[in-house]
Amino acid sequence: SGLLIWGKEQFSWMFKPAYSAYRFFTRRAIGRPDLVVFPSKFLMDKYKEFRFFKDTKTIVMPNPAPAFDIKAKEGRLDGPLRILFVGQLERHKGIKLLISAFKKLEFKALLNIAGEGTERKYLVTQAKANKPISDLGYVSVEQLIDCLKSTDVIVVPSLCYENSPTVIYEALTAGVPVIAADIGGVGELVQDGVNGYLFKPGDVDDLADKLRLMNDQKEEFGHKGLQIKATIEDHSLDNYADKLMKLIDKVQEEKKQSPTEKSPSAN
Repeated sequence: SGLLIWGKEQFSWMFKPAYSAYRFFTRRAIGRPDLVVFPSKFLMDKYKEFRFFKDTKTIVMPNPAPAFDIKAKEGRLDGPLRILFVGQLERHKGIKLLISAFKKLEFKALLNIAGEGTERKYLVTQAKANKPISDLGYVSVEQLIDCLKSTDVIVVPSLCYENSPTVIYEALTAGVPVIAADIGGVGELVQDGVNGYLFKPGDVDDLADKLRLMNDQKEEFGHKGLQIKATIEDHSLDNYADKLMKLIDKVQEEKKQSPTEKSPSAN
């Protein structure tokens, strides 16, 4: 599948030769680009671990945030903590982990889950047995914006190594804090205590603790919408495009000054 799952990072010795061969031919196919832009340091380090782009200029530049037509929150609705999950209803996305942690909470809270996937039957069963859990099904961009307006926190409980999840950009753009598993490139976007909290991947108790912490601070975070949005503003599409064009111009200028022969597949 290409997914790297927390706790299952080590490949069986039986498959190592096949993986090594695959990487060798992939490196040959990619060649030597003039510039490689990575959305996260995690991804860059992972490629370099497998000896990709040894003599290539590399840079980390987070993906651009979506151009959401939404105003950052400047308060919250009265009532219990409102938690939102948006994503694939799959085991590797941590949906079961989230529901297990939610059931551990001693205070009143609401859990809204939006998405489709093979764990839908499980979610439907849980929603029927637990009134505070709501199954929203698939939501459009417009519906997601409405959800964000009333949500206190978005949870990203992934068990797979994420690169730069779009849902985190969407939440922070709306001024909504994020509680996420500290896995892959997620920790490069979520800042503890500033725009959310990180928890140990796969740790139900730690996730429950972070939800309790968010509940204690929901009023404070509810009025920090502009500060939360500010943590992602440097990643706007205009800024991203401007930085990318400057990088391209710089690389082209360097090539003019120091021309090198490369194979046709390298450019």
